[in-house]
Amino acid sequence: MNTLDWAWQSIRLHKEEISLVLGLLTAVYIIYGIGRAGHFIGEVAFVSQEGWFPRTVNWLRGIGRALLLSWYAPTLLFAFPRRRFIGARYYTELQILQPRASLPNRRDYNEREYKRRFDTARDGEGRRRERIRQLLRERLTEEPGILAAAVLWLLQKLRLIRKDDRPLGPVVIADFPELDDSRTKIKRYFEALERRSLEKGDDATRFLTEVRFESGYVAPIFLITGLVNRFADDDGWNLVLDNYRRLIEKDALYAAELRELRSFLFNCWLLWGPSIQPCSCEYWKTDAAAGSAGDLMIQYGYGDENNSIDILVKGGLSADFRAKLNAILNKHAGDHLNTPFNVAAAPFIATGRFRWGPSLSDAEICTAQALVRGGSDASQRQPINGRVILECRHNDVTVAAEVSQASGYYSAYLWVMFLIKDAQGRCFHAEPWKNLLVFFEHGNIADPTTYHILKEQLVTKTCATLTKVLSEAPADGNEGAANGAPLRLVYACSFDDSNCGEGDKALFRPDPLGRRNGSGGVTFEDVTILSMLRRSIDSLPDGHVLKSNHLLLPIASGLAEANPYSSCHLPEIVEQFYADLVPPA
Repeated sequence: MNTLDWAWQSIRLHKEEISLVLGLLTAVYIIYGIGRAGHFIGEVAFVSQEGWFPRTVNWLRGIGRALLLSWYAPTLLFAFPRRRFIGARYYTELQILQPRASLPNRRDYNEREYKRRFDTARDGEGRRRERIRQLLRERLTEEPGILAAAVLWLLQKLRLIRKDDRPLGPVVIADFPELDDSRTKIKRYFEALERRSLEKGDDATRFLTEVRFESGYVAPIFLITGLVNRFADDDGWNLVLDNYRRLIEKDALYAAELRELRSFLFNCWLLWGPSIQPCSCEYWKTDAAAGSAGDLMIQYGYGDENNSIDILVKGGLSADFRAKLNAILNKHAGDHLNTPFNVAAAPFIATGRFRWGPSLSDAEICTAQALVRGGSDASQRQPINGRVILECRHNDVTVAAEVSQASGYYSAYLWVMFLIKDAQGRCFHAEPWKNLLVFFEHGNIADPTTYHILKEQLVTKTCATLTKVLSEAPADGNEGAANGAPLRLVYACSFDDSNCGEGDKALFRPDPLGRRNGSGGVTFEDVTILSMLRRSIDSLPDGHVLKSNHLLLPIASGLAEANPYSSCHLPEIVEQFYADLVPPA
């Protein structure tokens, strides 16, 4: 008897045992795949709680949803664990992107209106589930494998499932606030992926699902994380209120009234988080390969800068994309005079995939925007504080249909900042944030007239406050005065002017406004906050305190030296403030 015959006889003698073992191994393999997928869904879909019992409940709920995937996509019954895990990722992403609509509260409506709203919400939930089922079926049958493809073909022939003839494409998000409600789950999704060892070729840094925003505003600015968001998961306002007083209680180097004004304005400015403009300096340059256009990370939101996400436009620094964005932000007729036309935000449609900020490489992120990775200092970076990014090709960020002037709304802080220095031009404090005096106005940056008027309003109240502060400060040579030391207030930067020095400027400066002059010609005036401030001060009478050497503005022409308090440095200055705010352990 040769070896093959002997092997065959052995198999025949133990065929029942072998079948049982193979069946058990197959069952274990399937259970492992379901358990792995269910564990992932449970970590993302449900809030983590302390204790083994809540975690077990979340895991079992996740397994229930993993089993539900086989109803959405029957081919998963025969899929390998990797494919089932991909199905779990798709399912979780779609639940995030297509959240369940909230039911109306009976106490808020009469019986008839409540029933109408309840029926509407119930019908919407049915459509949502059907949409998710279609999207899952489409995505999970793209590469099903031979066995799964055969089963799918059989089920379609038996008319147990319907064949979709048309790909459904990206998931459309029409309601931007829905994304804001799902932001925490998106963060948990990427954190859960980071804790797993995925197979080679599986991308843990991006959503598998492509999304399309039909309504949103692109603004060429970058949001600095505000107090509300930075400390939302810690002790919140207790941390801010209890520790901030400790930080400034010994700051008696100038008048107490100015100290209190400075501290209030700085905290209020940081409450929701201000935005800064990209600049041409080194802080905004990445390690992109030579010759490439480079990526551009700016803001995409709805309603307000705090209701926004960072959008990474691949190739966004190319000449054509910058020209397209500049054209829509400075849209006006050739003979348009005397009427403001600049805006800082415009409606765009964006299609892309979500990414996890801490996963971005040095070729994709610049120093000024390192907050999206959890911090500027790599040695102290905290990925838990990273941000969600929408990654798009520059061709997939397109101008939306024309909107009326009345419907253009996107608000942000308009601000201008000064340094408080002594008579010799030295800062009073070693901590940079303690030297900042900021003024701000919250306004609509998507409407040209409102945007311009609020800039003027900001300049007016800034001049009024600076006049009072400098008028009440001691005169030079009177360092021992009871109301503090003599002051110099030095312009640092503003919303639309980085003031970086060495010839570097904000990338998206507003075009000049043409005005008809007395001789019938046209004069073009710069409409940045700094230029408006200069014109306002120039109109003051000679001898006014704002025309003295107690207020210093940058030179109007020529090359200024590098400014360590430019807006490009504000993210790291604010980070230092947040670090100082947390008491040492």
